[in-house]
Amino acid sequence: MSRAIDAYLAHLNGFVGRLAGPSRDALEGAADACAQAIQADRTIWSFGAGHGQCLALELHHRAGVAACFVPMASPSLAFSEGAGIETALERMEQLGPAVAGRYEWRRGDVLIAISSSGTTPLTVAVARLAREQGLAVIALGSPASAAARPGMASIFGLADHMLDNGAPEGDAVVELSPGLQGAAFSSVSGSLLLQLLALRAAERLLEQGLTPPLWQASALPGADAHNDRLAAVWRQRNHSL
Repeated sequence: MSRAIDAYLAHLNGFVGRLAGPSRDALEGAADACAQAIQADRTIWSFGAGHGQCLALELHHRAGVAACFVPMASPSLAFSEGAGIETALERMEQLGPAVAGRYEWRRGDVLIAISSSGTTPLTVAVARLAREQGLAVIALGSPASAAARPGMASIFGLADHMLDNGAPEGDAVVELSPGLQGAAFSSVSGSLLLQLLALRAAERLLEQGLTPPLWQASALPGADAHNDRLAAVWRQRNHSL
C-alpha cells in the first residue's frame, strides 16, 4: 500500500467534502452567473497561463458542456515554446491588453480567470481588464497561496465569484520526506470545479425551461451533425473551433 497515494486521496476527499458543504454556495453563485450569461447569448471566456491554460481548455468542445464556454488559448502560454518562455510571459502583466484585444468581449460576458496560486501577473491583468469592460469575473485559484504572497495582486480581489481550488502554497500536497513535497493538486481540483460549474449552469437552464447547447461526444451517432450546428453558431467567437 502507498502512504503517499492515501495521503493524496485523503486531501481530495476533504476537498470534495467541502464542495458538498461549505463551498457549495460559491459554486452556485458562479454557476448562476454562467447560466445568466448563456441565457443572454453572452460568452463565458476562460483564461490561464501554463497549467492554467490547460484548465482553460478543459471545457472547450467537451462532451456535456455548453458551447458558450470559450477558451482564450495561445500556444506560447501552453509550453509549446518551452517552459522558460511561458514562465517569462505569464509574469508580464503588460501583455494583458494584447491578450484581451484578440477577443471580442461584450458587457455581460463572463471571464473565468484561472491561476494555480491566484497571483499570476498576466492572469491578474486580464481579469482587471475584464472587470473594467463590464464582464463578470470568476476567479479559480488558491486563496491560501494568494494570502501567503501579500505583496502580489491576485485575481480574488477582482472577482465577483471565487472558486477555491484547495491547493496550498506550492501546490504539491503530499510530504514524501521532510522538505520534499509531491503531487500537485490544482489541476485535479480545478478540472473538477470547472466540470461542476458547467454542469450546474446547464441544470439551471433546464430549470428555467431552456435547453442548454451542449456538445456531444463525437463517437456518438449523429454527434458530428449536432456539433457542426453548434460550431456554425460559435465559430466567430471561438477561435479554437
